[in-house]
Amino acid sequence: MTDKKYSLGRHPTSKGLVAEFAIKRMDYATVKKYLRTPPNKYPRFLYRYIHPDISIERLEEQLIEGDFWLSSCQSFNDPFDMSAKAVMETSVKNKRKRIEALVKDQAPLLKRREFEATVTQLMTAPTFKSERFSEILRKNLDGVGVLCFSEDARNLLMWSHYAQHHKGLVIQVEVAKDPQVLTGAFPVDYSLDYPVYDWFKGDDQQLTTIMLRKHDGWKYEKEHRIIRVGEPNMHLHINPCAITAVIMGCRSDKQLQSKVEGVLEKRKIQGFPDIIRYQAIKHLSQYKLRILSTQKVERPPA
Repeated sequence: MTDKKYSLGRHPTSKGLVAEFAIKRMDYATVKKYLRTPPNKYPRFLYRYIHPDISIERLEEQLIEGDFWLSSCQSFNDPFDMSAKAVMETSVKNKRKRIEALVKDQAPLLKRREFEATVTQLMTAPTFKSERFSEILRKNLDGVGVLCFSEDARNLLMWSHYAQHHKGLVIQVEVAKDPQVLTGAFPVDYSLDYPVYDWFKGDDQQLTTIMLRKHDGWKYEKEHRIIRVGEPNMHLHINPCAITAVIMGCRSDKQLQSKVEGVLEKRKIQGFPDIIRYQAIKHLSQYKLRILSTQKVERPPA
């Protein structure tokens, strides 16, 4: 589709940039080894839970084109997600120093008298009070695009919450097959407390912490997030070859299975590697899932 908007962003932390530089010229086997060699701790696979009512167009976007949607936090099911405690407490000297730097950056052509007047006015502006800045911070965070994965394909609650009571499916992606994008899926930190954002410290790491922090009750999700600042509600492209398997839920019906199979056949016709099909089934004696392969994948000749 020609009217799609795609993310052009980069990783929000230096770790992602370093990984991107290091792996740029490695082959697949070397990348795979690198991502699992300490201090690296990247999971081999990440999983995207899918609702059974997904349209065939959206399914084709993901399984054939490799286009995944970057959501705004406004659409999250947790209203506490990406929340923070804004702190605007510092000495008068430090406050003035930070505001002077801001004015120099945003209005570099001001004459000295105008510069001093602007700084003096901003020193007492409501913008630099915690209550007002909380609103500004919230608005900025609403402009962040997020793609969520899990490192666990067998979590019963995830299947219930995000795959409509085990009726949907899970898409598996292999990090080493598109490391430049997927090494940017950073693990979420879980806590009982909001992260603190202090504008006067001028530390971008504070924003990254906010974007990767959730309440401790969500820990079971083992979530990883790709973050794109300023790019919500658009597509992020992942190499379709990195999509290596689909797992059908233990309650998935024949209609969904047929829809998925049709898309995978279309993918194969377009020349992409075949995808392993798995079926989740209930364990006979324990509260867990078994995930079984349902077919043999045709391998390319040696």
